[in-house]
Amino acid sequence: AVVSTQSTGIPVFYGIFVYLAITSLEEFQMWERFVLIFTEQTLYPPLHYVRRVPQKIIHCFTMLQLLQLGLLCLVSFGGSTYLKMFFPFVIILLMPIRERILPALISER
Repeated sequence: AVVSTQSTGIPVFYGIFVYLAITSLEEFQMWERFVLIFTEQTLYPPLHYVRRVPQKIIHCFTMLQLLQLGLLCLVSFGGSTYLKMFFPFVIILLMPIRERILPALISER
């Protein structure tokens, strides 16, 4: 049977999307690294990057990614239409961070 989307309220769709987002978090590597910030080092799961990379580097990389994500969310979900127009420029400005700042902070050892 085909369900009409017109009879289904928008909050129902929002609820479905929030449920899908929350249930998919445990497979998201950035979420795993975010949880590691609040986890004691002896309780870390046996993940490949946890064994090879020092704790300080993992946390530094995670914080930098969260900062970039926050900047993107601020620009894209900001209330001002003029702020939203700068979204492509923010994406372009994130490229030097990825190419210049990250290698300076994190060595390839």
